[in-house]
Amino acid sequence: EEKSIRIVSRYLMAYTASYGCWIIGRWPQLNRWYGHWASWQIFVSVAWRLLILNGAFNFFALWLHTRDSIRDLHQPSLHVPILNESSVSTVKVKKVDSRHLEKTVKADLAEIQ
Repeated sequence: EEKSIRIVSRYLMAYTASYGCWIIGRWPQLNRWYGHWASWQIFVSVAWRLLILNGAFNFFALWLHTRDSIRDLHQPSLHVPILNESSVSTVKVKKVDSRHLEKTVKADLAEIQ
């Protein structure tokens, strides 16, 4: 559960870094109040650049996700026996005569029609 929260929080941080500042920067009331300030225009400019970097942030979050998943993958878990070999039975299957099968299928189809 802790691992899942860590993974999701990385994607949420990427989303917040990309869209959070941009949403604040595009708020109409804030633009009316602070739009003429140079510091506000710098903030909006930085917010726009962070929005453009959204793909890079998501890629970084995905990279961290796969890195953690691979690190947590243990070799013994790859070799878990699925079936008990003593309970497996085998049956020899006769060779299929395709010409006989074709004739039988055609005859059955003709009977259905």
